[in-house]
Amino acid sequence: MNENDRTDLYSGLMAENSLAVQELISSSALAVQELMCGNSLVVQDHSLVSTDHSLVVGQEFANVETCRRTLKDVAIALHFDLRIVKSDRSRFIAKCAKEGCPWRIHVAKCNGGPTFSIRTLHGEHTCEGVHNFHHQQASVGWVARSVEARVRDNPRRDEFKNTKLVNLFWNAVYSLTNTEFEARVAEMMEIQDVMPWFHQFPPNLWAVAYFEGVRYGHFTLGITEVLYNWALEGHELPIVQMMEHIRTQLTLWFVERLALGSSWPSILVPSAEKIILEAVADSHCYQVLRANKVEFEIVSSERTNIVDIQRRCCSCRRWQIFGIPCAHAAAALLSCGEDVRLYAQECFSVNKYLEAYSQNIYPLPDRTFWREFCEGAEGDSKADMIIRPPKTRRPPGRPKKKVLRIESLKRPKKVVQCGRCHLLGHSQKKCTMLA
Repeated sequence: MNENDRTDLYSGLMAENSLAVQELISSSALAVQELMCGNSLVVQDHSLVSTDHSLVVGQEFANVETCRRTLKDVAIALHFDLRIVKSDRSRFIAKCAKEGCPWRIHVAKCNGGPTFSIRTLHGEHTCEGVHNFHHQQASVGWVARSVEARVRDNPRRDEFKNTKLVNLFWNAVYSLTNTEFEARVAEMMEIQDVMPWFHQFPPNLWAVAYFEGVRYGHFTLGITEVLYNWALEGHELPIVQMMEHIRTQLTLWFVERLALGSSWPSILVPSAEKIILEAVADSHCYQVLRANKVEFEIVSSERTNIVDIQRRCCSCRRWQIFGIPCAHAAAALLSCGEDVRLYAQECFSVNKYLEAYSQNIYPLPDRTFWREFCEGAEGDSKADMIIRPPKTRRPPGRPKKKVLRIESLKRPKKVVQCGRCHLLGHSQKKCTMLA
């Protein structure tokens, strides 16, 4: 599927795919909880915090880096932001990032050893904490370290090295019915016991047959990669120029897509039209038995399927999963004189495609004409629009000195002139001319 075909299908995917993303995030949260292991008061360099996430006065850490990592894990597990007040080779002080919250910890180095211990701890929180998935402590490094520890401690990490097992796994992923999925799993079990992996990663997170939402045949949010590459030229620009670059690109995109959609002769986008034509071509080999006005029995040499055109479903489940009538549904619809295209999901229609690009992106004047005022808080009064710099935090340690080397500020070198020969570049003492 090329980029244009993918774009045609994206207009109806966002709401449904958000459910998949939330489920994957929830699964990751469970994985994080599993990562919090170890019950010893002395936390080793490779371990994380205890399962109850408790911190007590006197608790020891192998070094200050282990202390930082442990407190970061505790902050993520207990859903609060951590702000480091002081961190050096002999002490570590941190508090809750929310203003007014009394949570605070002081860790200092133990005498005569490399370990650190908690000296004071105010463990009560009065803030509401972090209740979304945008936790500041969950950095790229933390995720990489957590995944590395999880993979290293998983003795079954090479369980899918068998080529036949991998192929069966993907067949199970794309299985449309529970019966077909269980048949693929049974074949996998003949090669290796994969049930522990299934218990760790439930099929409703990755198998089509058990997915609770509607994916329309998609398993990744490829639109994000398309948009990233599409706006790649503006990544290195300053913020204002970058936003102008994106606005210009969006304007061109909307105009081109609107013109393209207006030129399509069918009521469906080309990608959906192609699938419909293939289903119609395959429907001619089926025998159609009509039970009533809406239910049909579709007989083939392989199996028999039941189609309900009023509920828009087929026992093969392809119609429900992909949102476009399958070959069995096409055979039933054609037998009663219906247009197969009218039974596709509305998100595949040309009207919905045009509606997605119907909003106007209004032009902006040149930057030299931009006003430096904005609407005030009271009525129509004008107020100076002041953009504050982002909030920054002074890093720990002594700041590095920056030496400004500006040529215009340098004092010009004094030119020496000989008092004997009156030439430049040497003094009278070094003059070679005879007196």
